[in-house]
Formats: sequence, C-alpha cells, structure tokens
Amino acid sequence: ALGACQAPQSRVFMSRVGQGVRKTLGGKGREAGSDDVSVKTFARALNSRLGNIVSDLDGVPVFLVVDPSGKPLKINVGEGEGSNLTFAYLEFTDAEGLAKGLRTPTGEPVSDISVVGTTLGAVVRDYLAKREANSTDEMLIMPSSMESRTAQELMTKLGTEAQMVPNSVPIYQVEGLPAKEGEKKGADGKATALSFFRFTDMQVRVEAFRKDVAAAAGPEDEKPKLRVRMMRLHEVAALTGTERLPYRPQFIPSSAAVVDIAKMRDAKAMGTLAAKASTGSGSKTPEPAS
Repeated sequence: ALGACQAPQSRVFMSRVGQGVRKTLGGKGREAGSDDVSVKTFARALNSRLGNIVSDLDGVPVFLVVDPSGKPLKINVGEGEGSNLTFAYLEFTDAEGLAKGLRTPTGEPVSDISVVGTTLGAVVRDYLAKREANSTDEMLIMPSSMESRTAQELMTKLGTEAQMVPNSVPIYQVEGLPAKEGEKKGADGKATALSFFRFTDMQVRVEAFRKDVAAAAGPEDEKPKLRVRMMRLHEVAALTGTERLPYRPQFIPSSAAVVDIAKMRDAKAMGTLAAKASTGSGSKTPEPAS
C-alpha cells in the first residue's frame, strides 16, 4: 500500500555511486548524469559474491526499515520504476535516519514504519533465495558514513588513488589476532582471520594484544606478529578460500550495532511480558509479533 518511497538525497547518492564506480574501474570522468552506472546494477554485481561467505555473516547485526506487516521497504533511488532497492544498514542510527527522512511521492513523511534488527546472514540468504527464483529485487548493504570516510582516509595515507565507492563496506582483517572466548569460530573448522566492520574496534583489540605480547617473556623474534589489511566486503567474499585469502573471515560486528540490537531484543522481550500480563488480567492487548 505504501508503494515505493523516495530516499533522502537519493539522486545525489546515485550520482556519487556512478562516479565512484568509474574511478574504481579506471574510467574517465563524465558529465553528471551521463551514462551513470546504475545503483541497482552495481548492487547486483556486489551481492552476487556473497554466497561464498553467507554462513560467516550470521553473527553480524543488520537493521532494516519495515512496513506495518514487517516487510522491508523498497526505496526508489531515482532511476525509474525498476530502481527500487532494500537498504540493509550495519548501524541502527543510519537506519533510523532513513526512516525519519523518508517521504511519500507527495512529499509527506511516511508513517507506520519502524526499524527492526536481524542478522546479515539471514538477509543475504533471503536475497539469494529470491534471486534464484529470478526476482528483480536488489539490496544495498550500507556501512556507516564514518567508516566510509575512515577507509578513504586510510587509502589516501597509503598513497593509493582508489576511491571507496559509497556502498562498499570496508573490512579490517587481522591475521594472527586470537579470537575471544565466545566469538564465532570458522564455520568449516579452518583457520580464520578476525575481520572487523569498525576501525576503532580493530584498533582497541590490536593495541591490547600488542601490549600483552610486549609484556610476555621470550625472544622478540618468536613472539606472534600481526598482519592487518583493509579490504571491502565484496572482495572478502570473492577471494575467501583462494590463495590470496586462504583464511575464513571471522567477522566482528560493530560494537555499537551489537549494543543496539541487544537493546531492541530486550525491549521486545519486555513488551511481550507486559502484553502477557495485561492479557492475563483481562486486557485485550495483543502480543507483539515475532
């Protein structure tokens, strides 16, 4: 009933994606709007690689904007009737910002929508199943703008001319860094490399490990060494299991996203308990849908 909604600044977003793709592929600049790479086409190319790591994404929170029935909204990004996409946000605050900024075709705020949390693995499986059935639906996995800026700043410091395409998800992979107790291990039992979605989370873990190593007894040349590399999620998906990337990724989600999805689950549990208590005392308050 809601139909397609217009994303805030979506036309600017589309143009930035097109320009970023051309730079990444080595193309020359063109006038704005001329032969822009379709956001939907680019999303499909990135998403096609995710099947290789879908089981590794089960512990990564993701946030969707949904309608009253719980179905993710399809957002019009300004490319015509066939340009509707589902945005899957890695940070709650970004999904919340989209929900607040959405407008109907007549310019009115969209009502009766909400943000729900799930896992990136579940979202990717659902997408791949629909794609297998020849669905034309597409999705964009959206990193936070802060992480995109951080990744681009690091690339600039390293002297590369490559550009972070706006919807490329930066991943900070650290070989040799041990996992903490309780963190998800490799799905197939093979060696893993911790792969962080947030730069500051990676920094904290690496600095703590280096302090522990420095304080440990033994010759310096025998102490474990770390290898840190910055990649993009679709590169991790494409290269995992090859000679270039023999380790399985052990994804460490954004610490903020973990806290936010835990709060959402606690709030839902409290709402369910309250509804049951009200129902038991004669109230007709329905129990929230799962």
